[in-house]
Amino acid sequence: MNQPTTKANLKSPLAAELIQEWLIANIAEQIGAEVDEIETSERLDSYGLDSAQAMLLAAKLEEFLGFELSPTLVWHYPTIEAFSERLAEESQDVDSRVLEQVDSDKLAQMLSEIEQLSPEEVYTAVATEKQLIKEKNFND
Repeated sequence: MNQPTTKANLKSPLAAELIQEWLIANIAEQIGAEVDEIETSERLDSYGLDSAQAMLLAAKLEEFLGFELSPTLVWHYPTIEAFSERLAEESQDVDSRVLEQVDSDKLAQMLSEIEQLSPEEVYTAVATEKQLIKEKNFND
């Protein structure tokens, strides 16, 4: 099983299955196990992640999902299966809130401008915006 690298986007919230695959691959990597040794019905704490591994996993998961996680989610949804389903719901909630704030005319104008950019210009613009978002989140 390859580790999924897809990130959440506005048009397609992450499905629970994709989040499950990501969690399985990353937990297996953290504990030095094979992905087929990770069971989605097992409690997350049964895999013996130490606090540093858990923090690293959480940070990578936030980056993968594109939003900050509540630290209590894992306690309320203790299995990979339940946790991934809840994260998929949260992904949809985040996307819905973002879309509610979008001005459709402005979005159409922005998309038109993006279509006229070269791939290098798009990459540079995305990298710049990503850095600005990180700085804003760090300062908040």
